[in-house]
Amino acid sequence: MKLQIPNATDIGNEIAAGLDIDIEQLEIGGITFHIPKTKDGQYVLFECIPDCGKCCRDPRWLSLTLPDITRLSNHFKMKPEEFLEKKAYWVNGSRGIPIPYLKRQRNDTEKTHGLPMTCRFLKDQKEDHADCDIYEARPLPCRMYPFDVGNKQYPVRHLGYGEGALKQCPGFYLSKTIEPIIPFLEQEAKALKQAKLTAVP
Repeated sequence: MKLQIPNATDIGNEIAAGLDIDIEQLEIGGITFHIPKTKDGQYVLFECIPDCGKCCRDPRWLSLTLPDITRLSNHFKMKPEEFLEKKAYWVNGSRGIPIPYLKRQRNDTEKTHGLPMTCRFLKDQKEDHADCDIYEARPLPCRMYPFDVGNKQYPVRHLGYGEGALKQCPGFYLSKTIEPIIPFLEQEAKALKQAKLTAVP
């Protein structure tokens, strides 16, 4: 039985208010995951809630990997060059290398990069129902949620602690065992390895 976190969508505030958290590192498929754990030994786990769509309503950005570009180009029946011209914008990464990002709205550009914006591919935007129009082709950030690509030392890090996921997502819950999330982590590790991406550019 899941022990739901009180005010799950405000868990970030709960943590800030004193919920004592450790981070347990778990390696699966060559990827390191950071799983929050309370001082009384309960893991903060995640399970996606069908028809929720909260993560689609204000993503800060949706970076694209080469496999993403291939999938989405096929989805839109475009050549990759046309897809990048019409559906993406570019921002220089920390190393000065341009990185493509999926346009969350048609007017999304490098100037709106990092600002909250509802994704236009959220087909049904009612509060109690959500449906992604590109779900099968969705980019890596969507596939990895609530995890994010980290750095060379930690290929994947857990979102939260003021970064969005723990504050907005109602899919977090407390568990005395980490086992329920293992299949999900295996999927995440597979998605990241298929993207051949292990570090933030």
